[in-house]
Amino acid sequence: MPNVLESFSHNPGLGNEAISAGYLLPIYSIMAWDYRVRITHADVPTIPAEWVLFTTPSFVLQVASERVLVADIWAIINWEPATYLEYGSQPLAANYAANNEFTAVELVWVPNGRYQVTLVGFCDQQNPAVETRSCGYELLLTRNDQAVFGLLNSIDDLDLDVVKLPT
Repeated sequence: MPNVLESFSHNPGLGNEAISAGYLLPIYSIMAWDYRVRITHADVPTIPAEWVLFTTPSFVLQVASERVLVADIWAIINWEPATYLEYGSQPLAANYAANNEFTAVELVWVPNGRYQVTLVGFCDQQNPAVETRSCGYELLLTRNDQAVFGLLNSIDDLDLDVVKLPT
């Protein structure tokens, strides 16, 4: 079973090529939490404005199979191509394991094409119940055959934390 992350680490050119071609959105600095992920075909967030914590520069996503796999790092490290090819086009429920180790995988239907993608982090900080507050990420997809990456030196430079625990 290939470890895609390890392959990209040993061959950064391969990883950079996958990112540049829009086959992979490298949003890997997200802490483990029971958060939601939304994919919206729009250029403005659908979540309440007061929940928005950040908006990233744009990424590029190239869809060629009408399927987008939204997965955590566990799925990348333990990549099994045959499993993902068998998913078909039906969405799967996200499954979370105990002790903040999660294996969330969601298969989403997205029409083929090139997209400009903006990541919006959100959290309902007005909800005092930290464990049940709505936190997550909304990926705004805008169809754009000329899509290019926004100005970004490194994904490591972004603070993608949406949990915002009380201090």
